[in-house]
Amino acid sequence: MNKVGGHTIAIAAAILIATALSGAVSAVESAVWQEMRVTNVNSWKSFVSVYGTRIVWADNRNNPGQSIYDIYCYDLAADTEFPLFIHPANQIKPEIYGDRVVFEDYRDQASGGAGTINIYMYDFLSDSVTQISSDDQLQYTPSIYDNNIFWHDLRDFDNAIYDIYRYYLSSSTKFQISAPIDSTKLYARSYANIVVWQDNRNGDNDIYAYDLALEQEFALFVGPSNQLKPDIFGDVVVWEDHRDWIDSGSNIIGYDLVSQEEIPVCTNIGPQSSPSIHGDMVVWQDDRSTAPDIYGASLGSGAEFPICTAAQGQYAPKVFEKLVVFIDWRHGHGEVYCATPLEITSVAFDQTTSTVHLSWRSLPGKQYQVQTGPAPGQFTETFGPVTSAGLSTDWETVIAPSPGALFCRVKLFAD
Repeated sequence: MNKVGGHTIAIAAAILIATALSGAVSAVESAVWQEMRVTNVNSWKSFVSVYGTRIVWADNRNNPGQSIYDIYCYDLAADTEFPLFIHPANQIKPEIYGDRVVFEDYRDQASGGAGTINIYMYDFLSDSVTQISSDDQLQYTPSIYDNNIFWHDLRDFDNAIYDIYRYYLSSSTKFQISAPIDSTKLYARSYANIVVWQDNRNGDNDIYAYDLALEQEFALFVGPSNQLKPDIFGDVVVWEDHRDWIDSGSNIIGYDLVSQEEIPVCTNIGPQSSPSIHGDMVVWQDDRSTAPDIYGASLGSGAEFPICTAAQGQYAPKVFEKLVVFIDWRHGHGEVYCATPLEITSVAFDQTTSTVHLSWRSLPGKQYQVQTGPAPGQFTETFGPVTSAGLSTDWETVIAPSPGALFCRVKLFAD
């Protein structure tokens, strides 16, 4: 660690090379993750979700000590937190896609009994809330993709049968998409025309799917023991897999819908759970150490990496592009955190004016140091602190003339 200007500097996060004569660029991918504490309220927080620059979660700050939650949001672009939906009843399990957030709502629940739980939706554009389901009994754990909302539904309460339902926003129509089979079907997630869920019709839980275009259900993966909590992006489905529980605990397994091949995302000793996927990045809760941590892997390179291993435990991550959100207990109670890799995303060098332009992934409120020089380890000029411009920071300056290659490095000032 170095001291610069009274600040502690973290490890070098990224190095990119720009050849002054040709303008060619070569990159070394960052292995350093920067994090940000999103909330700072002593309350219970759970069910965090992320899309774009918006993070949503359930929060009981208005009902201390009670399991009555409201929905809150933090917009990283505006660096602002605000209540999204507050109601005397309980609202939990928010899931965000685009300008819409769906959640479980308990306002119709009978006093003192199980009553009715319905699915509601908040729309940022109209600043309005719409009731999606209005059926008897229990509708749980909504998810949303484009104009489709899904949930698992216990309207067949007497027989304890859960089914997967779809609500199509464009036509305001609702219907059951899972086959009428006596089984428990949970955790529906979708991408494009494919919906996936866990299903115990064969005894243990397997992964089933439905093709909305073909209107056809199919068994996606039937294996020994339990396959749980699937998520999907593109042609890849990931889930928590228990087939090797005795030897290694639960693992994170992927499945390529095109090649129909399994992908061993993480098979380390110690339970891995709650996977989330976006692009080629998979993240999960990892219990290989004393307390749960957040780990990730790149499907492209196959590389696995720690994202947050702070004390006291981190839980239930979600990922959008390279932005990861999770619940963190390092402060003695749950807070919402986010993390993203510190990496240079573009570099350009104008030899005529000796001007270098850099862009890198950043987080609100952070400060950075930029170094330039003729070779790695030979940085002759240092600039900063440079204040973050949000999730991406653009910066340029004039440097000493460089007849050959130009190396640039960005470091993070520790909080």
